[in-house]
Amino acid sequence: MGRFGGPFATVIAHPILGLICYILVTVLLVALFSAGRPTQAWRGIWRVFLTLFTTPFEFLRNALTIIRTGQVDETTYAGTREFVLFRYSRLQYLSIFVCGTLILASGIAASLLALYPQSEIEAGKSLRAEQGQLTAKIAQAQQTVRDADKPGYRQTLQRAEAKAQAAYDAEAEVINAKKQANPFNGPILVQIDNAGSKADLENIRDTAEPYFTGCPDAYSVTGASWIGWTAEQCAQFKAYAVDLIDQDIKLITLGETLTAAREAIDNASNAMATSQAQITSLNSDLAANKASQETNSVFAPRNIGAHLMAALAALISGVVAVLIFVWVGAIAIDVLNWIILLMRSLEAEHEDRLAGRAVRDRVPATSTASAAISLSTPPG
Repeated sequence: MGRFGGPFATVIAHPILGLICYILVTVLLVALFSAGRPTQAWRGIWRVFLTLFTTPFEFLRNALTIIRTGQVDETTYAGTREFVLFRYSRLQYLSIFVCGTLILASGIAASLLALYPQSEIEAGKSLRAEQGQLTAKIAQAQQTVRDADKPGYRQTLQRAEAKAQAAYDAEAEVINAKKQANPFNGPILVQIDNAGSKADLENIRDTAEPYFTGCPDAYSVTGASWIGWTAEQCAQFKAYAVDLIDQDIKLITLGETLTAAREAIDNASNAMATSQAQITSLNSDLAANKASQETNSVFAPRNIGAHLMAALAALISGVVAVLIFVWVGAIAIDVLNWIILLMRSLEAEHEDRLAGRAVRDRVPATSTASAAISLSTPPG
């Protein structure tokens, strides 16, 4: 016996030695106490051990038989005090049967779910989606390498840059020529020259109308003086300002095109090396993704064994839960029925005693009355 444990402490601490000693002691005791019939004794032990598993299912079978034949037996108790108790006993058997089947069904369902777990299914879907994304990125990077490796690809970019530069310069010359030939001046022209984006220019164009109100020979709502201006001059100035805004917007657009062409030339030098490095990295990620799919696949040999073991464990747990539940429920029902039967027996015995006492009390009274009648009758 262990210092801090019970009688099983040594067996738990040394399970192999404890199992060997247990087998030897059991065989020795069976041989000594079996009255020369060890085979029959072992058969009896095995039969009793099997009843641990067969008795609950036999009880369920008997319970179903009692429920099935309950209507026939019910006529015996109709109109008696035991009628409700009779139906209550059937409800007990029905409850054990229904709960037992529910527990068993739950164990079977858990076993089936263990064979095809939802968590691994969702993980597989996520890995397949990631694989599709990696494949698309690899295809895009490979296309970039092919484009960069095409003959004349860089020369095409350079021609596009030269074309954009020429268009930009031509538009700038047109704007400069218009400015030099412009006879007008005013705050709106300063705003146009200082505008740094297309949004600023569009805002000036949208708000130009108030600036030109009062032209000619008046003041605008913004405070501009148009005194001495003719209607023709006002119309020319307004047309010039609007046209200059449109020309500047076009120049900015051409500048953006030129910048993009120059960036394409700068990126073309490193495009192949960058894309090849990206392809190498993506291929590594794709290989890791496929390895994860193979490892975590529901149908992988390693996982199949684990799932079968988990399913078997869930099924055994369900069966054990049914055995325990039926054993406990059956014993509880038997104890309760035994108590009810005992109470009914005591009640019947008490009723019999009361009936016997009443009979004894009636017999002496009848004899005394008969004697009195005979004494009062004159002799014949």
